[in-house]
Amino acid sequence: MTQKNSHLPYWKTADHLFGCYGAIIFCVLALIQVIPLGWFGCSVLGYILGRLIYFVLLQLHTQPIYNPITPPKHITPQATRLARPSVKESISPEQKLLNEFLKLQFQVRDLLPATANAKFQDIHALIVVLIQKFKRTQDINTQNEILKIQTIINNYLAPTIKNYQELPVLFLDRKMNNEHSPNDLMEQQLDLIHHELLEITQYIFQNDFDKLVMHGEFLQQKLKPPVFFKVGQALSVPQES
Repeated sequence: MTQKNSHLPYWKTADHLFGCYGAIIFCVLALIQVIPLGWFGCSVLGYILGRLIYFVLLQLHTQPIYNPITPPKHITPQATRLARPSVKESISPEQKLLNEFLKLQFQVRDLLPATANAKFQDIHALIVVLIQKFKRTQDINTQNEILKIQTIINNYLAPTIKNYQELPVLFLDRKMNNEHSPNDLMEQQLDLIHHELLEITQYIFQNDFDKLVMHGEFLQQKLKPPVFFKVGQALSVPQES
C-alpha cells in the first residue's frame, strides 16, 4: 500500500477512495436496514470510517517487520583472539635415548633368532630400570652416569646392527671362518651388554656410586665398536675377561 501522491487530484487519492468505499458500504447497510440511520448519516459515518481504515492500514504497512539491534557506536569491536597452539613437551634425555634404543631393536627384530630377540628384551627391561632410578634420584652425578651408559650402549649397537643388516639374509646363520655365524656374534654382543647392565643395575641399587663410575668406564672401554662382518676381514670374538 502506498501513500497518497501530492500531484494527484483529491478525488483520486487513496484515502478519499477508501472514504467513498466506506460510505457506499454503509449506505448499502442502511438500505437493508442493518444500520438505523438515514442516507446522509450513513454516508458521513462510512466516509469517516473508510479513511480511518486506510490510515490504520497505512501505518501497519509502513512499520518494519523487525528492528535490528545495532551495537552502540562508542563500543569498538574486539578482535577475536586465536588460541595459541599448545607447545609439545620436550622429550627428556633419558627417554630420547630409550627411543633410540627401541629403534635399533626394531630394525633387526625380524632378522634375529628368538634367543637374540629375548636378550634384546632383557636389555630393554634393564634400561627401563635405569630410567626409573634416573627419575627418582636427585643425585646429578648418578643421573649423568645413567645417561652416559645409555649413550654408550646406543653408540655400540648402532654400527654393529648396521653391519649386521648389510649381510645377505641367507648368510646370517652360516658359520664363518671362526665357526661363528653372524647370528652367533650378535647374540654374544647382546649377552655382553646384558651382563654388564645387570652388574651396573645391582650397583645402582646398592647406592655404590664409585662402583657405578668404575663399571661405566669399564663398559665404555669394553664396548668399543669392532668392525664386524666386513668382507675380506677375519671375524673376531670378544674375549671373556
